[in-house]
Amino acid sequence: MFPNQVHTVHLSLPGYQEVVIERTGNNVIHHYWCDSFKELLNKHFRYLKLEGEARYGKGDRFTLKSQLFHTIRAFAESFYFTKGWKGGLDGWILSFFYAWYIYRCWRELKKYQSRYA
Repeated sequence: MFPNQVHTVHLSLPGYQEVVIERTGNNVIHHYWCDSFKELLNKHFRYLKLEGEARYGKGDRFTLKSQLFHTIRAFAESFYFTKGWKGGLDGWILSFFYAWYIYRCWRELKKYQSRYA
C-alpha cells in the first residue's frame, strides 16, 4: 500500500529500502495524464485534501510570511529557473497554476493546524 503523501522525493514502502530522488533540474517527470483543464483541477483538488496533514507531518507550520514566500518562489522556480517562459502562454499558465497550488497547500496546512494542533 502506498502512503498518503503527495509530491515527496522520499518513497518508503514497508519491506523495501527507501528511495530518495534528488532534484537536479534535469530529472523532470513529464505528466501526460490529463486530457482537460477540468481533469487537471480535479486531480489537484484531490491532492490538496492530503497536503495539510502531509506538510504538518514534515514539520511545516503555517505563517503568512511562509505562504507568500513559497508562493512567489514557486512561480519564480517554474517560470524563470526551469524556463517555463519558453513555453509561451502554456508556460505562463502552468507557472501560475503551480504558484496557485503551492498557495493552496499552505492554506490547507493552516486549516489542518487550526483543527488538530
